[in-house]
Amino acid sequence: MKYTATTIWEGTPEALLLLIEASKEAAPIHESFGAKNPRILQAQLGGQSDRLHYAVDFDSVEDFGKFADKLESSGWMAETRKYVAAAYPNLKMISTVLFANLM
Repeated sequence: MKYTATTIWEGTPEALLLLIEASKEAAPIHESFGAKNPRILQAQLGGQSDRLHYAVDFDSVEDFGKFADKLESSGWMAETRKYVAAAYPNLKMISTVLFANLM
């Protein structure tokens, strides 16, 4: 079974543009930690226009766990938390959800 982790971000239009650029820089780092197919998703019908979804794929829950461990131990996430805190309230990390791809 395949899995997709999606982090939901909420922000002003300017902050979301900065998030897109930061995500382009983060994608290779995330891939080096085991994530696949990093991408930014934006609702085009329904949903909320002030939110973006950063999604990455994994072959197993175990692979996601390894990714999360590498993310935390690398120090990358600590730096990201500082950036997000400095951008608040213009940018907010809402949640991360791990989805199972059933088809």
